[in-house]
Amino acid sequence: MESRLVKNEDHRVAALHGLGLPNSDADADLDFIIACLCQKLGFPVGFVSLIDRDTQ
Repeated sequence: MESRLVKNEDHRVAALHGLGLPNSDADADLDFIIACLCQKLGFPVGFVSLIDRDTQ
């Protein structure tokens, strides 16, 4: 069974890199955003997984 995401893989990875992700400087900004959202929504933790071609 073929995943629909595979058809957009190049576009998805290009968008990820266009945002400067993943890299350590952007990771700190993303951590801050997630912490603010968790606090606002009352969640004890929050997770976002950014998957590149070779890294997660």
